[in-house]
Amino acid sequence: MLAVVRLVVLAWFAWCVKRTYHQEDRPEVRRFYGRFGVVGGFWLVSLPVYSLVATTSPSWHRSKRICICSILIPRRFAARITTSF
Repeated sequence: MLAVVRLVVLAWFAWCVKRTYHQEDRPEVRRFYGRFGVVGGFWLVSLPVYSLVATTSPSWHRSKRICICSILIPRRFAARITTSF
């Protein structure tokens, strides 16, 4: 259920970023909104990907894969957002 809500939020987020991107005139701000939209979109889609990995992985690999995903992916997105400013 939470994964479905996250996908709905992803659609709303993408619409808002696209609308803001097209309203902006300065190229550096447009570049920021482009990066922000991509990184934010990947972050919002990460939970459904975690769920897919968890349901399709064998039980002896599931814990390791989810642990790796939940540690590495958020840190990568946080680093990407902070370098966009």
